[in-house]
Amino acid sequence: MAAGFIFFSVYLGSVRGYYGKFWWWDVALHTSSGFILGIAGFVTLFLLNGTNRIPQGMRPIFICFFGVTCAVFLGVVWEIFEYACDVFGPRFGWHSNVQSIESGVKDTMQDLIVDTLGAVVAAVMGWLYLRAGRFSFLADGVRKFLARNPKLFEKRS
Repeated sequence: MAAGFIFFSVYLGSVRGYYGKFWWWDVALHTSSGFILGIAGFVTLFLLNGTNRIPQGMRPIFICFFGVTCAVFLGVVWEIFEYACDVFGPRFGWHSNVQSIESGVKDTMQDLIVDTLGAVVAAVMGWLYLRAGRFSFLADGVRKFLARNPKLFEKRS
């Protein structure tokens, strides 16, 4: 999933110019990055909750909230990186227009909003899985990861 995201953002977005060709390209990528990072945050805490590394029995809503906050935090860090590229890049002889100079604040806010929406979708899917045991590709992915890596989650005495 991450490799696909990199292909879409770097190759298609930057190299092939999709950011300029399609107004929705940046929105779609930020929404999907929020979703991917939300899943990563959720799965990380979900898996740690099954070990002796953190207190057992965390509430499902907390695990989902952690996934959202993890994704939003990383989205903020990315926006700071974009800003730094635009501010400091010219000092080093390379010019970027990562945030779109004409609409920098609007671009940043839109990116953070759709990052959050993507993370919330992932959290809702995770919450449904934890509360109702409903199957989804998220649940299937967690099960496969657990099955392939049993030694990572063995109890230590």
